[in-house]
Amino acid sequence: MKFGNLEIWKFGNAKPIASDCIRLRSIAPKNPLPNFPISRFSNSGMTLIEVVLAVVILGVCIFGLTTGLTNCLEIFRASQFIHDAETTLNMGESLYPLVIESDPVTDLEVTSDEVFKGWTYERSVEESENEDDLYVVTTIVKKGRGGPGMQQEYTRLVFYRK
Repeated sequence: MKFGNLEIWKFGNAKPIASDCIRLRSIAPKNPLPNFPISRFSNSGMTLIEVVLAVVILGVCIFGLTTGLTNCLEIFRASQFIHDAETTLNMGESLYPLVIESDPVTDLEVTSDEVFKGWTYERSVEESENEDDLYVVTTIVKKGRGGPGMQQEYTRLVFYRK
């Protein structure tokens, strides 16, 4: 007997009673492809290959971002070094201007002096070998004790007629 979605099964010729087996039909849609059964695991979660692939892609992206960030910080440090060297040079030039009173070699020479945040300023003067009235003024700006990559050197020519 059928009553809507309810189907009652009776055994033998007996009249149906409440103790008979009552079964509800499934309301879920039928499988459109009966030869290919639907697996109960088909839509649940991701496979191991998908997870590994996602982790690899995420790792490559993080590696690229980290490399870019490292390069950016290196450029920032170099820029800060050059800015501090220029500031030290400008402060040293304002404290010890290029003014010649009697002798260019003694008047322009400056021994090492700390001018700005651990930066030292020094200036040396030499007479040019080719010209009589030409002087080579070399200004060195150092960070700490100096050394490779920790100093900037500026060279100028000064003409002074005696």
